Amino acid sequence: MKNRQKCKSALILSIILIIDQICSPSMSSPIHTNESIHPAALLIDDKSESIRPRELLIDDKTESVPEQRAPVSGAVVEGLTRRILGKEIELERLNTLFRQKTTVTSNWRQRRMFAYGEGNAAITLSGLLLALPSLYQVADKKIPPGSKEKPGSSPSQMNNTRAATRLYLIANAYGAGGDVLELGLNFINYCSLRKKGFTPSLYRKQVHRLHAEIDNLIKQRRLALTSVSDFSVQDKKLAEAEGKLLSDLRDLYLTEYLDYHAGCKRFWLVQNGAYLTDFVKNATGGVGNIIGLQAYHLHNPALFGGEGLMTLISGAIILVVPLVGRVTGNISGLAARRIVSQEAADVHTFSADTYAADFNSFLAMKESPATQTYYATAAFDRRPLYEDQEKNMLMRNQFLKKEQKDARNTLIENIIFAGIVGPTKMTNGTLTMIAGWHYRDHPINASRLYAAGTTAYAVGSAFSVLETARLAAEFEWSNWKLRNSDLLPSNQFNRRLRMLDNMDSFLNK
Repeated sequence: MKNRQKCKSALILSIILIIDQICSPSMSSPIHTNESIHPAALLIDDKSESIRPRELLIDDKTESVPEQRAPVSGAVVEGLTRRILGKEIELERLNTLFRQKTTVTSNWRQRRMFAYGEGNAAITLSGLLLALPSLYQVADKKIPPGSKEKPGSSPSQMNNTRAATRLYLIANAYGAGGDVLELGLNFINYCSLRKKGFTPSLYRKQVHRLHAEIDNLIKQRRLALTSVSDFSVQDKKLAEAEGKLLSDLRDLYLTEYLDYHAGCKRFWLVQNGAYLTDFVKNATGGVGNIIGLQAYHLHNPALFGGEGLMTLISGAIILVVPLVGRVTGNISGLAARRIVSQEAADVHTFSADTYAADFNSFLAMKESPATQTYYATAAFDRRPLYEDQEKNMLMRNQFLKKEQKDARNTLIENIIFAGIVGPTKMTNGTLTMIAGWHYRDHPINASRLYAAGTTAYAVGSAFSVLETARLAAEFEWSNWKLRNSDLLPSNQFNRRLRMLDNMDSFLNK
């Protein structure tokens, strides 16, 4: 009886164990729960049961699962820091090379411009001085009372004024030829820059690439700092302070890119606009000279009115030459900056003062005894590099201020120069129009008007000769002082490139 009860109890116990085994999931069960999937890899969609990337939500109403990152070492942060600095140095080198190659004017171009301006003014003045005696000889003749004006110029006087007109034509052709030559040289230079990758569009593409790479590395560094395993709290604060320096440099160099890209567009349009306007001025004056020669050939004094009209237009163009290029250039620069500024909407640091303040905060952390770790040692070893970056920005700001001051002074000088020479030529054109159209049958009165206009323009041309020579002498003197002080624009850019090379060598040693 007892044996039967024991067997019955053993049977019941076996049944209970089997049921418990069936109801409990085994370790080899093919059915996986959410806990069996690594949280940093995949999630299960409730609707389709398919696996999705972890960036997606489980359903539209639930929030995303917080990202769990595997711990990383401080060496990763250190490596990313050095890579970011290397890319930022590369961006600054690209900015400097672009600025150097696109907007630094050759000294020989300045000397050629002096040759064009001085030659044009000197030849014109020679013609005016040749014509004046003949014009005054006719103008001084007395008109008999009660008689119509009949006496005209003698053949020798006519020959002198005709020769003077030929000199005016030569002067205008010489000036227009210089404008065409400089425009052609600018086009050749543009083709060369395009081949080397330094046109504004190609420069913009290269900056886009570096911008994306720097932003990606900065993002990786920030994420690495959230899961670094061997950093103390002070180390993390130090790494965050250095991260501000990296972001400041990135913002400042992108701001520099905006300035240089817009500045190149403005500079090119100012320069080429001035050449084109000066060419139109010379061409208009040359057309008037051809009309004057035709008047001599056809013995038709009325044509001198047409010559005066073209002279008046040419004089008016002299007044606007300094402004046309400047205004159109500024408009082009503002438009270019507005376009490219949309690509740097995330730039927050625009001043080197912000970088200097963040750098001082970074240096202040060196006094803390808790920063005697390998990362702190490496970070503070980079202090000379950050100091050189600050010096580089100060050099750039000083150069830009001097450049802006020189450009402003040059614009003022050009406006004053045009304000003196232009009206004298306009006076000559106006009086020539009146003489040719209103007094064509009164050679003595016409000659008086011609003489007055020619005298006014001779004064303006003489001033042009003297002022052009003064500006050339001033340029050579300033250039000589800058060369002796090693402050020529080309020298300053080369010095900045050498500094960047030293930074790169320091970073890679």
